[in-house]
Amino acid sequence: MNVFISLLYLFIFMQTAPAPRPIASGSVNFKIKNAGFWADGNFAGLQGSIAFDPQQPGAGKITATVDATTIDTGMGMRDKHLRSDDYFDVAQHPEIRMESTSIKKRGPNRYTGTFNLTIRGVTKQVEVPFTVRQQNGQQVFSGEFTINRRNFEVGGGSLLLSDQATVSIKAVVEER
Repeated sequence: MNVFISLLYLFIFMQTAPAPRPIASGSVNFKIKNAGFWADGNFAGLQGSIAFDPQQPGAGKITATVDATTIDTGMGMRDKHLRSDDYFDVAQHPEIRMESTSIKKRGPNRYTGTFNLTIRGVTKQVEVPFTVRQQNGQQVFSGEFTINRRNFEVGGGSLLLSDQATVSIKAVVEER
C-alpha cells in the first residue's frame, strides 16, 4: 500500500514539462562601445523551441539559435570584418546557440534563466533575466544580459572595443 501511495503522490505532484513550441518570430540585438562610441546591430534567423508554463518555470526548456552570418551593423565593411576569424569566424562557427539549464521565477511575469551560450565554439554559462507576457494569443519572451566578448574569443585583443556587450533577445511563440 505504501508503494501505491508513493507512486500516486509522485504522479500528482511531479512537474511535467510542457510541450515545446517553435519560436514563431523574434529578434537578437546587441550594443557595444567601440572607440568610445556605441555600436549596435542585430542577427537574423532566430530559431528554436520554448517549452514553458509560468506555473512551473522549473520544468521549462528554452533552446534558441541565430545565424551568425547575418550580423548587421548597417556598415557593410564592418559586418564583413565581424564575420572574419578575428571576430565571429562564421566560416567555422556559423551558429550562435543558447540552451537553458534552469529557469526560476523572480516575480510576476519575471524569471531568470541559466543558459549555456555558445559563440565561436566556446560555451559559457550566462544568467538571463527575462519577462513573459501574453499578447494576442502569443507568449512574448524578452530578456537582456551582458557578456564579456573576450570569454568567447570575439575581437581578440582590440583595445578600442569594450569587453562588455549587451544582448537583447525577444522570442514569440504561439500559445497552446
